[in-house]
Amino acid sequence: MKKIGLLVLALVLALGTIGVGYAKWTDTVTINGTVNTGNVKIGIVDMGVVDTGADPQCGVGVNSEGKDVAQTVSTNINPIKCSIGTQDYFASVQEDFIHVYPWYSSGFTVWLGNCGTVPVKVDNVAAYYVPVTGCANPQDLISWMSFGWKIVDENGVVVADHPLTDSTIFDLGAALDHYQIGGGQHLVVTVYVCFNEENAASETLPQNACASYNIVVTGSQWNEVP
Repeated sequence: MKKIGLLVLALVLALGTIGVGYAKWTDTVTINGTVNTGNVKIGIVDMGVVDTGADPQCGVGVNSEGKDVAQTVSTNINPIKCSIGTQDYFASVQEDFIHVYPWYSSGFTVWLGNCGTVPVKVDNVAAYYVPVTGCANPQDLISWMSFGWKIVDENGVVVADHPLTDSTIFDLGAALDHYQIGGGQHLVVTVYVCFNEENAASETLPQNACASYNIVVTGSQWNEVP
């Protein structure tokens, strides 16, 4: 009888052990993570023309009589692309030069803005010729035009300053040399233009010609270009 009692006790202890094994408590800890990517978005906006009042001259041009014949018109085109604070930016700006003649000089100012959160480097600032609708003599006049520029950051620090000469091409991309614009910041770019009497091929500036130019800026995220 004593042996049977010991056997029953052993079984009870064994079953108790099994019960403890099945009753083990478990718990799980979950780590939740959120990833928000930044964005790259740049725009351009017209900030006015340099030619106001009597026509400014370049080269051998003299306007001592104070004539006001030609005109430069700078216009934002395409829908609003983005904004920095209260300032809207566009995909491109159009420059129209009206009633120009040899040695007429002009200019315009635009802002290049980084509306995104990721810093960008400027790849290029290009001028694209657009034929004028209804013009009897649509013609690209870029070969008769020379350029100068002054570029400053939003704090007034000069980034590039190139005087207007009779041999300078429109090459702001090289002038900026992948200059970095931080998120929410902008550059102030003033371009000066001179219409020469002859181009490099000794052709005279044509009369009754019409041309418009779209100024477009492109850029890349800062760490993908030198």
